[in-house]
Amino acid sequence: MPITYRIDKPGRTVFSKAEGVLATQEIIAHHQGLLQDPDFDPSFDQLWDGTELTSFDVSSSDVPAIAATKLFGEGSRRAMVVPDNPYIFGMIRMFQLLRNTEPDMVQIFHDMDEAHKWLGLD
Repeated sequence: MPITYRIDKPGRTVFSKAEGVLATQEIIAHHQGLLQDPDFDPSFDQLWDGTELTSFDVSSSDVPAIAATKLFGEGSRRAMVVPDNPYIFGMIRMFQLLRNTEPDMVQIFHDMDEAHKWLGLD
């Protein structure tokens, strides 16, 4: 299933949501969609909701290339909320480790409220 997103310009946040089985091409399409969206600003934060993910159709060799895609700028924070599933957590954690050039700018949560708090969202 494709990743959907909504951009809250006044709140300076991109809300992305992934459900079901997430494939590499869907992640790439999401990145391209954001880059082409006139409302997208790389200085915005992101809340990535993966709570309804069931699996990935992404090879571990694809993760470094996906992580190398720089959509968000320095100082932008990304909260990734995942279900309590070791495989999904592991895939997201691999992304976090590869992407986290700035300490603490990408965080993984199991609780949506905690992610909101970390981003300063009400």
